[in-house]
Amino acid sequence: MPNVNLTDSRSRDAVVKAEPTGVDEEVRYVDDEKKSAYTRKVLKATVEHDYETLVKQHEGDAEALGKALVESDPEVDMEICGLYLWGVSKVYVDSSDGIVYRIEQEEIVRGPDGSVREKRPRNQPEANVDSEIPLTWTGRKFNKDEAVRRFVFASKLQIVHINGLTYDFLYGMAKELSEANVLMMVGGGSKGRDPLVFRRGSVPYRGFLEGRVDGDKYLLLLHLSNLELKVPSDTRKADKDEKSRDEKASTKKQAAAKAPVKTKKAEAEKTSEAPDEVAAKKSEPEKKKPEKTKPEKKAAAEVTAKESSKNLSKTKEGKPDKADNKETEDARDSSSETAKAKNVKAESASGITSEDLGIWLKSIRMGKYLKLFIEHEIDVDVIAELTDDDLKELDIPLGSRRRLLKAVEETDNLHAEVAHAVKQMTGSKEAAKQKK
Repeated sequence: MPNVNLTDSRSRDAVVKAEPTGVDEEVRYVDDEKKSAYTRKVLKATVEHDYETLVKQHEGDAEALGKALVESDPEVDMEICGLYLWGVSKVYVDSSDGIVYRIEQEEIVRGPDGSVREKRPRNQPEANVDSEIPLTWTGRKFNKDEAVRRFVFASKLQIVHINGLTYDFLYGMAKELSEANVLMMVGGGSKGRDPLVFRRGSVPYRGFLEGRVDGDKYLLLLHLSNLELKVPSDTRKADKDEKSRDEKASTKKQAAAKAPVKTKKAEAEKTSEAPDEVAAKKSEPEKKKPEKTKPEKKAAAEVTAKESSKNLSKTKEGKPDKADNKETEDARDSSSETAKAKNVKAESASGITSEDLGIWLKSIRMGKYLKLFIEHEIDVDVIAELTDDDLKELDIPLGSRRRLLKAVEETDNLHAEVAHAVKQMTGSKEAAKQKK
């Protein structure tokens, strides 16, 4: 099995071995006499003695060939038929049974319904697991339950040490992963984004490390996957709506539990008057306010008219009264709180909001695709993993696909790049305000 150049979480690297996990059992087949039995390949016929060649030799007359088969054995070469075959190799032949020394292979890309979407020459990447650039410890960790539901694991290899130094190296990795109970993705290339290729032209895989520790013993497994399961967008939306409803119901229950409960006893404690005094007050007749005379009513009406005219003139001059100011401030506070709530809802797990993402997309001339990304629930974390095929599914043109992939490839930290774009945009706006 191949060597693997691997990096740990502290950026230390070492060359170790990858071995198959299966246990070879020595099985020996014997016959009735307890003698070893084995399989042999026996040559039956050659191309010169197959049916089509024999028909041609008899000028296409099948009846003539039948008579020849009855009278003799034209389909058998007595010198070579029945020989044992050892150490044979596979060869490719063309339609005329000639040996083909060079073949061209095609990759067929199929859609979810099985239809052929694209045919292209097969890519034969170079091996990268034992190159000068070690496989990167990406730090992207997946819960084991989540990983087995998201990725289809085709096979696995056991990573083993070759000396005492590499034992300590691998034991530390296995212990770190075991304590976190996660699978950690490893990748090839300088940025750790390339799949793992064990030999030239072989199937590329995504690698996931799993560690287990028992005393001074360790087990480090490299799980390989070339297929990822994706939930349909309609199902994701329904799950998201259901989760949102559950969160709202839970919030309401918590708020109701925290709210103080008013009782009759508490209301009675609030009043300092004795029950007899309260009863006496209720029994007393209410004192009527003295009614105003007609001249007093007329004077009060004139004062009210003057105040209303003053307020009206202030409003026309653009100077609202204190009550209007208070209502305006309340409305402004309410709108700002609503905006904050929307911003929190749009915020991703990494703290990058959809508005921030839109600013970064505008900086690379792809702002018009923000709505498309939001509809498909594509945030900053997902953008870092998008491939050309993923962008094709979104019907994004070739030029825009190349621009986005290049921008992601040229940055080591996409979150920091988005934050930098937001900071630049905010700074330019403040500078424009100061100039005004």
